[in-house]
Amino acid sequence: MESLRITTQPFPDLVRGLKHDEALAFLRSYDELAQRENFDTSIGPAMLSDSDDPAAARLLAEALAATKTLEGSIIIAAEVEQAAFGAAAAGGGEESRGAHRIR
Repeated sequence: MESLRITTQPFPDLVRGLKHDEALAFLRSYDELAQRENFDTSIGPAMLSDSDDPAAARLLAEALAATKTLEGSIIIAAEVEQAAFGAAAAGGGEESRGAHRIR
């Protein structure tokens, strides 16, 4: 085995119930464990949809800046609106060229 990667449940679930400082301390400790035991880790997405609390994304950014190995994400597009995508592709102009490149 060349490497081991551990992916946790989504980030907000991981720190639910912890105060801001407690969450950062936990994530720093987890990062130290990952370094010491030599595994890669992803703490999952901070936001899955627009209805999620943006405070989780801010906390994730702070945690990533304060650690060395943690990885995380934010889901910014879960669905493609097919009608809008098709209209942009058929409409011509700069948007059309960009849409065709994405396809």
